[in-house]
Amino acid sequence: MKMISFVSFKGGAGKSTALMSIASALVDRGKSVAILDADDNKPLLRWRQYAKDMETWDSRCEVTDIRDFEAFVEAHQSISAKAFDYVLVDTRGGGSDFNQELISNANLIVVPASLSIMEMDETFATLEWIGKLLDLTKSQVPVGILLNRTPRSERDLSTLQRRGLALLKNMPVFENRIPERQAFMDIKASGLMGHYIRVLVANPSTRVMAGHVKTAFAEIDLLTDELLEILDMQEAA
Repeated sequence: MKMISFVSFKGGAGKSTALMSIASALVDRGKSVAILDADDNKPLLRWRQYAKDMETWDSRCEVTDIRDFEAFVEAHQSISAKAFDYVLVDTRGGGSDFNQELISNANLIVVPASLSIMEMDETFATLEWIGKLLDLTKSQVPVGILLNRTPRSERDLSTLQRRGLALLKNMPVFENRIPERQAFMDIKASGLMGHYIRVLVANPSTRVMAGHVKTAFAEIDLLTDELLEILDMQEAA
């Protein structure tokens, strides 16, 4: 069982969107996924309810609300007993003691960020805090910045976005990104992406939309491949 924690000091950085996307790809590959929702706004609990209403959910995916360390321990024991393949954690904003536990127990840490210059300070603060925590706990956990809400093509980057990308030149950035697409903006209301695609394909009036979601899902598959490769390399080390 491997655990991926999605971390950012800044609210709205894209933690939940990234987690929902990766969960969709894993479930579509037949993997069982336990999701721990520590975000105070509980976006993943609402995502699950919307998906059940639309019949785009899957029993191989479970979401648990964790409010404190004791709830985390209890949830971790439960999902360990059920032998889930992966655990995805949506952490809280900030550097609380609770967040420290959610991060120090991870096998991979994902820090979502846009290329906005205004968000870079928060991204660097998040990475600095994670680095200090891992040094303190002597943990060798891989950490990467996941760029999201980016233009689909490099040539469409604005001048400020190019400056943001330049600031990340020597930082650990994942090769694959979550581009700016409607499918990702709508994911909270549409459920697991693979299941949503099948619902769209079944209705002649939404098959064109299905094509757009398929394109987004293919991008998430590439990102998922990259994350799983990192996890495999860590396990082999």
